[in-house]
Amino acid sequence: MARLRIPGAFTPALAKLASLPEETAQELISAVPSIRPALNHKGVASQLSAVVKSLPISDLTDIAAALISLSATKIVNKIPLPEFLDEVCTALKAQNVPGITDCDTLRSRLSRLLESESLVLSAKASALQREQNNLLLDVRVVTDVRPVFPDGPEAVRGAMIVHSLKLSYLHNNESEEFFVAMDDDDLASLQKAVSRAEAKSKTLKGVITKAEMVDLDQK
Repeated sequence: MARLRIPGAFTPALAKLASLPEETAQELISAVPSIRPALNHKGVASQLSAVVKSLPISDLTDIAAALISLSATKIVNKIPLPEFLDEVCTALKAQNVPGITDCDTLRSRLSRLLESESLVLSAKASALQREQNNLLLDVRVVTDVRPVFPDGPEAVRGAMIVHSLKLSYLHNNESEEFFVAMDDDDLASLQKAVSRAEAKSKTLKGVITKAEMVDLDQK
């Protein structure tokens, strides 16, 4: 494995995990093994929020995202846990992450958290999902009116509605953005495609249930 680098999106969560009061940290560590595996960090955080009352859902979401990412990296590269934790501490020190001056506490907490079966299964699912060039993070549609000036800026002769689809995605562990111009017909086509995908998902969830497998994307 090449020298590990912790993405900047996850370093604040690791600093938070390192600075938690011991009682809160133990509450989190004890809760993780009791949750059901989930496909993404939001599913993990949602379950933890029902058990870990001393941390806000925003902190749990950030910490869950960092844990799943680290676990997935460890699994994909087949690194023994002690060696992987050495790499994490070395990377955090090299990156001068604020809030982490001594990695011993963080290392101890990560050691217990990353061994949890529920987190490992969640990370394996995440790693499988991430075997793509890009991973969607967020979607937004911005709608506005565009005036048309056919004869110069003195008079408006017409106007049109323009939709801009903004896709935020993860590429090589970095957040990127992509914009697509759309009209009302494009919106209808997108809605139709989403509806078909949702119908297929519902059918396949039934197959998973009948097979008595764990639905990792269950909300």
